[in-house]
Amino acid sequence: MNGPAHFQTLKRTGKPNDYLLAPDGLCEAATPDGEARAFDETPHSLFKRIKEIVESQKGIIQLSIEEEAFTLSYVAVTPLLRFKDDVTLKVLPAGDGAQLAAYSASRVGYSDLGTNKKRVEGLIAALL
Repeated sequence: MNGPAHFQTLKRTGKPNDYLLAPDGLCEAATPDGEARAFDETPHSLFKRIKEIVESQKGIIQLSIEEEAFTLSYVAVTPLLRFKDDVTLKVLPAGDGAQLAAYSASRVGYSDLGTNKKRVEGLIAALL
């Protein structure tokens, strides 16, 4: 991927080295691994909390923030082998609350041994 994911046009490689959560209809060319997580707060509030969590993590480089689009992209560097993974997070309005769409993908290799899924699930756990 090497850069921010554009959920509408995202194409997955078919390798087990990425993880995608998205609401129905967001991704036209990719099948998500699961549904986007819903939160009982405004998109602005959720995006602010996500930014704070990501900015406090170690191994984050090249942080890109699009405030108006509620989109945050960054490169996460794995601690042991220093692999670079591209991560894009997008907050979407959902009724009276918000949803988090997330895509985390390894730049190299075939399998990531579940690292990208753990990263996304860890962020969601931190938000709960």
